[in-house]
Amino acid sequence: MTKQTQVHLKNILNRLETSTQKILATRGYTKDCAHIRLLQELIKEQMSEENSGHTTRPVR
Repeated sequence: MTKQTQVHLKNILNRLETSTQKILATRGYTKDCAHIRLLQELIKEQMSEENSGHTTRPVR
Protein backbone atom coordinates (compact mmCIF):
# COMPACT_ATOMS: atom_id res chain seq x y z
CA MET A 1 0.00 0.00 0.00
CA THR A 2 1.40 3.38 -0.91
CA LYS A 3 2.06 6.05 1.66
CA GLN A 4 -0.53 8.29 0.00
CA THR A 5 -3.21 5.60 0.31
CA GLN A 6 -2.40 5.08 3.97
CA VAL A 7 -2.68 8.81 4.68
CA HIS A 8 -6.00 8.92 2.83
CA LEU A 9 -7.37 5.97 4.82
CA LYS A 10 -6.25 7.53 8.10
CA ASN A 11 -8.09 10.73 7.17
CA ILE A 12 -11.20 8.71 6.40
CA LEU A 13 -10.92 6.93 9.74
CA ASN A 14 -10.75 10.27 11.54
CA ARG A 15 -13.82 11.53 9.70
CA LEU A 16 -15.73 8.33 10.49
CA GLU A 17 -14.81 8.63 14.17
CA THR A 18 -16.04 12.22 14.24
CA SER A 19 -19.29 11.20 12.57
CA THR A 20 -19.80 8.38 15.05
CA GLN A 21 -19.29 10.71 17.99
CA LYS A 22 -21.80 13.21 16.59
CA ILE A 23 -24.39 10.50 16.01
CA LEU A 24 -23.88 9.13 19.51
CA ALA A 25 -24.30 12.61 20.99
CA THR A 26 -27.54 13.31 19.13
CA ARG A 27 -29.29 9.96 18.65
CA GLY A 28 -27.51 7.47 20.86
CA TYR A 29 -26.20 4.11 19.68
CA THR A 30 -28.10 3.18 16.51
CA LYS A 31 -27.66 0.87 13.54
CA ASP A 32 -25.85 3.70 11.78
CA CYS A 33 -23.24 3.79 14.54
CA ALA A 34 -22.82 0.04 14.38
CA HIS A 35 -22.31 0.16 10.62
CA ILE A 36 -19.79 2.98 10.88
CA ARG A 37 -17.87 1.12 13.59
CA LEU A 38 -17.80 -1.99 11.43
CA LEU A 39 -16.51 0.04 8.49
CA GLN A 40 -13.80 1.52 10.69
CA GLU A 41 -12.63 -1.91 11.77
CA LEU A 42 -12.55 -3.15 8.18
CA ILE A 43 -10.43 -0.19 7.11
CA LYS A 44 -8.05 -0.66 10.05
CA GLU A 45 -7.66 -4.32 9.19
CA GLN A 46 -7.06 -3.50 5.54
CA MET A 47 -4.32 -1.05 6.47
CA SER A 48 -2.42 -3.52 8.60
CA GLU A 49 -3.04 -6.75 6.66
CA GLU A 50 -3.05 -5.54 3.05
CA ASN A 51 -1.00 -7.71 0.73
CA SER A 52 -0.08 -6.02 -2.52
CA GLY A 53 1.10 -9.26 -4.14
CA HIS A 54 -0.90 -11.14 -6.73
CA THR A 55 -3.75 -13.20 -5.33
CA THR A 56 -3.88 -15.73 -8.16
CA ARG A 57 -1.26 -18.30 -8.81
CA PRO A 58 0.39 -18.52 -12.21
CA VAL A 59 -0.97 -20.87 -14.83
CA ARG A 60 1.20 -23.93 -15.31
